[in-house]
Amino acid sequence: MRRLSGTNSDLTEKRAVEERVQQSRKMEAIGQLAGGVAHDFNNLLAVIVGNLELVLRDDAGSAEARDLVIRAASAARRGADLTRRLLSFSRQQPLQPAVIDVHQVITDLSQVLQRVIDATIRVVVRIAPALPHIRIDVGLFDNALLNLAINARDAMPRGGTLTIAVDGVVGGDPADPASLVRVIVSDTGDGMTQAVAARALEPFFTTKPVGRGTGLGLSMVYGFVQQSGGQMLLDSTPGEGTAVTLLFPSTGAPLGDDLAAADPVSHRAASSDLVVLVVDDDPNVRRLCLRILSTLGYTTLSAEHALAAIRVIEEADRVDLVLTDVVMPNGMSGRELASAVTLRWPDLKVLYMSGYTADFFDREAGHELSHQLLQKPFTVAELGNAVRAALHVH
Repeated sequence: MRRLSGTNSDLTEKRAVEERVQQSRKMEAIGQLAGGVAHDFNNLLAVIVGNLELVLRDDAGSAEARDLVIRAASAARRGADLTRRLLSFSRQQPLQPAVIDVHQVITDLSQVLQRVIDATIRVVVRIAPALPHIRIDVGLFDNALLNLAINARDAMPRGGTLTIAVDGVVGGDPADPASLVRVIVSDTGDGMTQAVAARALEPFFTTKPVGRGTGLGLSMVYGFVQQSGGQMLLDSTPGEGTAVTLLFPSTGAPLGDDLAAADPVSHRAASSDLVVLVVDDDPNVRRLCLRILSTLGYTTLSAEHALAAIRVIEEADRVDLVLTDVVMPNGMSGRELASAVTLRWPDLKVLYMSGYTADFFDREAGHELSHQLLQKPFTVAELGNAVRAALHVH
């Protein structure tokens, strides 16, 4: 008679955890790829947008030619919007957070939803009383909820119910009874299979017909929520509908406490004696910056990398500001250039520019940028205002 001995283990939870880890790594890898593509695209758009704007500032040319330039500029701006969505997915989109009243924001948004949701769909909004405030970019928050609402509408071609429910829930600290604000957007639509739901957050993945969607809606929402310090959960069942849950940390700060407030300044140079050194390895970006700054009244110098920039400063009679790209070749980044030149010339100001954002570099280096960052692509006014602000000229 043979006997067997052993133990039984339920591996369901273990496999579920492993799948979540693999999905997280996959999304992180896709995010890094999306951010890299957006960075390179932003460099191209900086040249396109800047040069088209300079052409439009010139009165020469026929009305037909100007119309063509305006159309090209409009297309370039749409390209810039696409990169913002990619950067949002990869959590590299700069936010403009402010403390908001979620109740008021969603109440206002529900009025807009009535105009974009079909009459066959019933919209239900349930908001718990006395919600804590959250600090968030309200424009991206509105866009995220609109994206979820439009997805829900498309999932209910025969009508149904769209519900937005908001309440406060306990977070990581049991002593705080409402440390998170929870927003649930649910529908009674077709739902998703497990295979579709597993890919739903990937950029450009869509089950909609060609021309009906970009596949960036859910991925944009995911990136925005992650960058805002929140969490996003997706629950869907074929034939029963989909529920997307957004969790945001609450704040005790008063309403209107905006971390990104800034006073606008004139973009013209205060004095033609001010000298700006432009450092960028892309010759087209470099020439564009030199042209804009000269047009705005600055004296300009240029260098294609950090070591060349140091030589230019050594040989120049005067340099007031170094406008430098962050990622550059020859083994010396814009950060390292800034550290080197401000150590030798303490009065020299530095302004960064990049197709990436400050958030990206802060995560990579583990500390904040010590100087202002100008996001590519930029307009003539944005470059002028950033330079004046960096020079502390009013």
